[in-house]
Amino acid sequence: MNTSNKLTLQALQVPERAGERVMDIVVSPNNDFLGALTPDKPARLWQLSSGKPVVSPVTAPVASLAFRPGSDILPGGELAFAVGGSGNQILRYDIDLGIGLIPVFMPRASAVAYSLRGRYLACGSTDGQVRVYDLTGANQDGRAVSSSWVKGRGGKLEQKWSYGDCLLDREPRETCHVSVGRHCVTGLAFNNTHDRLFLTTTGGRLLYVDFNQPEPEARPYLKDPSTGGDFDWECLCAATHKDAALAAFGGLGNIVHLVHTDDGKAKSFVTGVGGFVRNLQFLPEGNLAVVGQLGVEVYDLATLKLVASSVGAMASLKGLTVRQFGKLVYVFGVPA
Repeated sequence: MNTSNKLTLQALQVPERAGERVMDIVVSPNNDFLGALTPDKPARLWQLSSGKPVVSPVTAPVASLAFRPGSDILPGGELAFAVGGSGNQILRYDIDLGIGLIPVFMPRASAVAYSLRGRYLACGSTDGQVRVYDLTGANQDGRAVSSSWVKGRGGKLEQKWSYGDCLLDREPRETCHVSVGRHCVTGLAFNNTHDRLFLTTTGGRLLYVDFNQPEPEARPYLKDPSTGGDFDWECLCAATHKDAALAAFGGLGNIVHLVHTDDGKAKSFVTGVGGFVRNLQFLPEGNLAVVGQLGVEVYDLATLKLVASSVGAMASLKGLTVRQFGKLVYVFGVPA
């Protein structure tokens, strides 16, 4: 395991149960909780500080899982479960309070993502539909439908609905619905100003939706940062920076493209993660984690210099998720 600038990578293994294969791992923005996705099985949750499992509120198979970032608009602690198969909704749950929130409509859900301040929730489906919801939920008359929880008969919590100003659980309002054809939506990422949504689909397509347009639609992200021409590579993953209008896209050939989403200026670099880039994550202190077939590399965004690498050392792990704490970078994974 190579390190420089005193940045260290450390692997943590997520336990698997007999007969289950963990395919993806998600860590909450406050680093309190970890979720693991298993094909055709309910998602599993853990509290990282104690290592204890958390009972998942969703018993159906989950195709995608996301944690909402906390902000001055809405609190954190919310999870969104994209229930695949015949499920017709994205289930929402407040893990801090242990209560269910108002779900949103999304047939055949395949992907889910929150905006960087947690106000918007984007959902994709296996049949190429994309819906975006405003979680502050103001209705056309300006009022918001909200819920409160009171103790009913036998001390059981009961949900009461009312019009009011409660931000905890307003009725989500659909703000956008577009189609990307008959391609499964595999990934979603907002830019930092929440006016553009990037999405990846099967077939390696990279598209974007501009919400400033009178009638938003999904359009190809046409320009290749390395050549200035049309894209001739397959995009497999995307991520957006929380502080700057910067997006990262990865795909085949170990190449990562960094694009400034406001002016389209971009630069590209070749990584050493092997085969293809399957996951990208922006980390604190100006770093970018690149996950590939052979492990994880961490780059300094200002110089694009490699500051830490686990290539080879973590090749036996899959479903990798990365989090940085000071100079220590944890890599969560499961045995391949």
